[in-house]
Amino acid sequence: MKRFEWILLVLTVAPTMLSADTRKMTVAQFQDVLTGLHNSQKSDEQIANELKQIELTEELTTTTMNSMVNLVNGPLSTEQIYVLEARSAMLAPPDTDLPKAAPPEAAAQQALLAKAQEYTAKTYPQLARLTATRLVARFQDGVEAIQSYGGANTKTVNDDDPIWQQNHQYVRLANTHTDTVEIDNGIEKPGGKDTTPWGRNGLVNSMLPFLPVSLVTTEAISSGSPKFLRWETIAGRQAVVFTFAVDKKKSHYALNYCCFPDTSSVGNALYGPPPKGGGSSPSSAGSLSISPLAHPLGNNVANVSDWKPFNSKSGYHGELFLDADSGVILRTIVEAEFKPSDFVHYEDIRVDYAPMPIGGNNLYVPVRSFTIAEIVPNGDSFAAHYAVRHQFVTGDYKEYQLAGAMPSAVSARKEDAKPQIEYGQKKVLKEINADVLAARDADREKRYADAEALMLKNTRAKPDLILPWVELGLAQIGLKKYADAEISFNTALAIAPNTPKTQHDIGYYQPNHPQTTVAASAVTSAPDQIANQARTPEINGVIYSSLGEIYIRTNRVPQAEEAFDTAAKANPTQAAFYLRNETVFFFQTGNTEGQLRAAEKAIAVDPNGAMPYYFKGLALASKATVDQAGKPILPPGCAEAYQKYLQLDANGQFAADAKNFLAAAGIPSKSGKS
Repeated sequence: MKRFEWILLVLTVAPTMLSADTRKMTVAQFQDVLTGLHNSQKSDEQIANELKQIELTEELTTTTMNSMVNLVNGPLSTEQIYVLEARSAMLAPPDTDLPKAAPPEAAAQQALLAKAQEYTAKTYPQLARLTATRLVARFQDGVEAIQSYGGANTKTVNDDDPIWQQNHQYVRLANTHTDTVEIDNGIEKPGGKDTTPWGRNGLVNSMLPFLPVSLVTTEAISSGSPKFLRWETIAGRQAVVFTFAVDKKKSHYALNYCCFPDTSSVGNALYGPPPKGGGSSPSSAGSLSISPLAHPLGNNVANVSDWKPFNSKSGYHGELFLDADSGVILRTIVEAEFKPSDFVHYEDIRVDYAPMPIGGNNLYVPVRSFTIAEIVPNGDSFAAHYAVRHQFVTGDYKEYQLAGAMPSAVSARKEDAKPQIEYGQKKVLKEINADVLAARDADREKRYADAEALMLKNTRAKPDLILPWVELGLAQIGLKKYADAEISFNTALAIAPNTPKTQHDIGYYQPNHPQTTVAASAVTSAPDQIANQARTPEINGVIYSSLGEIYIRTNRVPQAEEAFDTAAKANPTQAAFYLRNETVFFFQTGNTEGQLRAAEKAIAVDPNGAMPYYFKGLALASKATVDQAGKPILPPGCAEAYQKYLQLDANGQFAADAKNFLAAAGIPSKSGKS
């Protein structure tokens, strides 16, 4: 199954203007609508136009989005899916996606909040200086801001109104850009000076980064009176959600939006024929003459020479999402509070945090952000009409590293030192090769902690090598450290130049964006793979199949199935092996539906493999009923699956179970190769 791809679009087709009435609906209702449009074979533009009128009442999560990927068929409808994701980012997921558990006891809640406060207070102020690449995408609707004109060469067309250009009624992608940000003591700083002519370019932008997580946590807990709201699952982790509110007097929330027209500097210039009854007339075609009055027909140009920011301090309220075990912050939602007369009516910011491997350690850092705002782009100018704009800005953070760290490919080397460096490199690689083999021996003997210690040493010494990260992930799976293992495999994928992008790379990229999020395990008999960094089919297969195991263990079924399918495609010679493992993992976690799907895939790849037939029969047997005499009534295909297993492996590991089950149902068993 492919995922949604963020594609840089240059859209030349204006959308059909539809009714301004929005249709509010749940995610399930939205999926039904999208399915109906798809089944009706609607065009990309038709689907997009329908999606523009929908307003969700629940969060559209990434997992749900990916389940809809085959229901859209082009860039316009894909773009609107991402609009819906951004618009719903502050909402709770559907109730069916929320864990069903009683609220923690009051003492447990206070203990968890204390953990969160202690963690942020001790961790982020001491966090090393980091840099990251950030992909920013801006969606918006509304009208363009008042434009800047002036000078002797200004030209206009009589039927144009360049001052107030009516923009699209519905939210569209406005632009994207990639920049570098610096995070110092947990506080985000721009990586360079912003020279964008905000305001003059028709856009209004927030010039300040979001509040650092340590400050939000401290203010929310110390003065926000946190209250338990609900349980939620974020990236496979159980999270406790608290609401809070911080009064303006105790808040450090500051805003700086740039820029709005300074109407004290607006002059009017006539173009075209003057109004009847008087007024200045142009001395020649195309020239301008300043008039103190606007042309009664509206064919005047506003000349804005100055622009001003909107600055404010605000109270705020929001939500804290804490890992139920550690108290680590997984997500924050902050919603500022404004006066109706402010140029910014509201600003809501969500930031998602996840562990990333940086400098040999796993650090919780921002990986995704959503900023939703309603602004008055024309400020206090009412020369044409009052209008608001809704804008949605998403940020995806990737390529974290310690500030000042130099990628190995461009590290400075003196020419006369080259032979010694090469010799040292070979020596290091030889030692790491030996450690990788030792780690594999430890894994076989179930000494997973020993294997993990070896590979942690190697990944810190040479973080740019693939196999140590893969072997580290295998050891961590053995230790049931699934979150750490996921990070290790993710890192292994992110090393080579042709590596598939991670979940944090979702952005407007080219259509061949690989469809994966993380990775898992590698087995290769050639340790020299460490040196040449080749990503063989075997390595890819083990990486993705191990990812599949992690996802099954953490109850992320769609991602798990996708990962195993990717493993099978990456290394077709071992496809049956990967799919058999998928079947067993689903069996071990009690997911009979997943077990059945995986068994059928394994059978399709290798019809002569015995074990998948047994697990298919076992999954179907769970649906059996009994008659009045207590005799099992098997669903279609169940007995046939057991019989096929016995035909292929009459004395196999599960032969006795299969025979006993068939006998209980009064069905004779068959054995021997067919």
